Amino acid sequence: KTIFTRSFAATDEQRFSFAFASAGKYWVKLEGTPQTEGMSYQLETTYGETIGDLEVEPNDLPENAALLTLPIRKIGSLGEKSDKDVYRFAVVKPSLAEIRLESSARIFDGNSSETVKETWSIIVHNANGDIMDSFLTGGGSHALALPTAGQHLIEIGKGIRWKGGDYELNVSLA
Repeated sequence: KTIFTRSFAATDEQRFSFAFASAGKYWVKLEGTPQTEGMSYQLETTYGETIGDLEVEPNDLPENAALLTLPIRKIGSLGEKSDKDVYRFAVVKPSLAEIRLESSARIFDGNSSETVKETWSIIVHNANGDIMDSFLTGGGSHALALPTAGQHLIEIGKGIRWKGGDYELNVSLA
C-alpha cells in the first residue's frame, strides 16, 4: 500500500519529513525517466525512536487525524495530486486560536523572476465538518474565533505556488 508519493525535477533539492503510524518494514521506490538516465542522486534517511513534531502518515482524512493537545507544533510534507494533511484538536470553551504556518521551501516564480515562499491552503472545520474559515499562506499567523467548545479540524493542502517542501504548523490559543 502506498502511503506517500512525490515526484520532482532531477535538479530540485527536496526534503520530506513525516513519521509512520506503526512499526514495520517500509520501502522507498525511486524511478527515473529517459531524461534522468545516467544522473546520480543521494538518498538520506534518518530514524528516531520517537516521532517528535513530525506528522504521522496517513493523515489525509478526518478519521485518520489523531486528537492533538494544544499548543500544536507539527512538521509535515504533502505528496502529489490530492494529498492533504488533517490535524484534530479540541477546545473546552469558545476561544481565539492563532494558526501559524511557515513554508520551509522557496520556489522560483517565473512571473516576478524572484524566489518566493511556497503557498499552502488551510481550511478549518468544526466538529460537524462545516468550513469555519479558509485561507492561503506562505508564512505568518492567522487568528480564528472558535465560537463553540469541541473538536475542530485543520486541513492543509497545496496553495497557488507549491512545489513540495516541508511546512511547520503551530496552533495555540490566544
